Amino acid sequence: MKQDHGAHAHDLDPASPEHREDSIELLFQTHFSQRYGAGVPVTADKAASAVRLREVWREHRVGATVGVDVDRFVEDAFLSLQYAYNRKYGQWDKVNDLRALYQDTWHARIAPFTSALPQDATVLGVGANDGREVRQLFGDRDIAIDLLDISSEAISRLGGQLGEFRAVRGFVGSFEDWRPVAADYDLFFSLRTLNSTSVDRAACVRKSVSLVRPGGTLVYSVSNGYIHEVDGVPRAVRGMFSYDTATIDAERPKAIAHEIVDLLCAEDVTVVDVADEPTEIFIIAQKKQSGKVSVHGEL
Repeated sequence: MKQDHGAHAHDLDPASPEHREDSIELLFQTHFSQRYGAGVPVTADKAASAVRLREVWREHRVGATVGVDVDRFVEDAFLSLQYAYNRKYGQWDKVNDLRALYQDTWHARIAPFTSALPQDATVLGVGANDGREVRQLFGDRDIAIDLLDISSEAISRLGGQLGEFRAVRGFVGSFEDWRPVAADYDLFFSLRTLNSTSVDRAACVRKSVSLVRPGGTLVYSVSNGYIHEVDGVPRAVRGMFSYDTATIDAERPKAIAHEIVDLLCAEDVTVVDVADEPTEIFIIAQKKQSGKVSVHGEL
């Protein structure tokens, strides 16, 4: 279903369309509190880091008050986080995925970077879902691709989408705690992942840059819309769902994209493109060995 970018005007009032979306934080807290109650102050972003969890364990004397050792506490918190991601991202969201309106064009901005990779290139994708993005992004079925996701259910479905790919490896875990064999990937991509409220964006940007070789490419995107039906016709609503107001916030995606750009500018990279496309905002950067950071593209 090829769609022109102008085929679905973004002219709906973002405050009015009805939208329902599970919160990773709420799902995490619901599951975690069943074991630890409300007295242990752990948030979803802390559960993505064993270092931060150990700090919570020491500061709040969890071992003395709850009676578990630190390793068990770290494991329990991560399992609650994994539960939340399995519930929200274990299966592809066919209802709210705005890319359904632009199935053949949503990735056009980043296609030149993925198609230009040599056959011996290595790729790391974080927040992989079930791998269907990979099918469109990489035409070379022999390219070596590592895919990481907190959702074990999502990773278990990679074979259904990537059966033709011959060098794909799936990993379950949080990006902050994951340890790769080598830190020399040619391309890193994380699409519609860093906009999550449960992600430490600064830590993830720093780590992603550290895992790419000099001259390598980094691709991020920030979700910027939902499908909403008007009289049975699917239309696009720009923005991101706000749990505070239960409405679509049209400015939040741009703010998060600006934050990612600022974080990249603190690293040894050149931001080569920032593009507000119909489905999401893309940020593309290239790692360099040294020199002044430069930014191209505008929001």
